[in-house]
Amino acid sequence: RLGPRKRLLFAAPSSLADLRAGAHTAGASLVAALLGAVGGALRAGFGDEPVARSAVVHALVPIPSRETSASGNHYGSTLVPLPLGLGDLGDRVRRARDDLAALARRHAGAAAVSLASAAGATTAVIERLGVDFFSRRATVTVSSVRGPDRVLHLAGAAVTDVIVWAPAPGSVALSVTLMSYAGR
Repeated sequence: RLGPRKRLLFAAPSSLADLRAGAHTAGASLVAALLGAVGGALRAGFGDEPVARSAVVHALVPIPSRETSASGNHYGSTLVPLPLGLGDLGDRVRRARDDLAALARRHAGAAAVSLASAAGATTAVIERLGVDFFSRRATVTVSSVRGPDRVLHLAGAAVTDVIVWAPAPGSVALSVTLMSYAGR
């Protein structure tokens, strides 16, 4: 069961150019590469146990709507399958790339934004039911956040690192975020 204790783990910064180059080698975006890596990490949790080729969990992924308004960009979340049964990272990345492209063709970002807006305009009970509906189908929330391309300063001091903590809605206990900052 979920409880009040939280843990934060983070990796050492990597070169953003290297991560992009790796994703582009597979003809994929950073988000697709991140989804492939998260699927591999979840697969590794099985240890030496065999994983069925059909084993799939779902990531709740924020995706932008292509439509904007005076208040800025809008995001909604959609479910993206993570095929744990695929042992090869490249295969998982290509599958994530294809699934994300299919979602884009179906305008899933705009639909998710509309659904989130509609839920926010209803009663708290109905909104909670919507959150529960999606979060019960997701194992992990996976997001990629583009930060500033250059080092920022606060009170004259350079900000050397940024730590991000992305929330996970409802019953989703795991959240993974890739955030860029100053080329890393």
